[in-house]
Amino acid sequence: MRIGYSHKLTTSKDDGYYDRFATAKLFEPLGIEKWWFEYFDGKIGRHPSHALGLPAREGARIGYCLLRGGRWRERQVVPKWFIDETAAPTHAVTGIKSFERDAQSFSHGWELPGRLGGERGRGIPADARFKPGSGGQLIAWTPSLDLVITRQTGGSGQWAYEEYLRLACQAVLHQEGSKE
Repeated sequence: MRIGYSHKLTTSKDDGYYDRFATAKLFEPLGIEKWWFEYFDGKIGRHPSHALGLPAREGARIGYCLLRGGRWRERQVVPKWFIDETAAPTHAVTGIKSFERDAQSFSHGWELPGRLGGERGRGIPADARFKPGSGGQLIAWTPSLDLVITRQTGGSGQWAYEEYLRLACQAVLHQEGSKE
């Protein structure tokens, strides 16, 4: 799972590095037991780099917390304002950008696949968010469907992230339709 590159955060208690910050402020409160960070050994010393590894179960804990407005049990772990802001694009940049994706489909490190044009966004609710990772890893959450999905593949290659989410959303919608 790739996370935004920011090797320093302003926190004195956690010594400033985002691996310590994520561990203290997210993983421990959610009861996440297994994770790894990729580290870079450079001129300025060893520090965490881009990659974060999580088993699917642990990724689901993060997705469930986000689905519940940033809450885990009785505790606000992720600020509610952040959850609210991830529902819309980060900025007003338009046009096709990275990975042949419309810039309007990005928000605060999450992607908004329902905003993609054409076949890629078809059938995905507008409130769906996901974070794809290397090797096909995925954390996705869709508030309107009360849905969290994760995927841990263990392999590399081309992964149809949108199709995986679309099929999960369709399964929920089909199940809801059969209850009526």
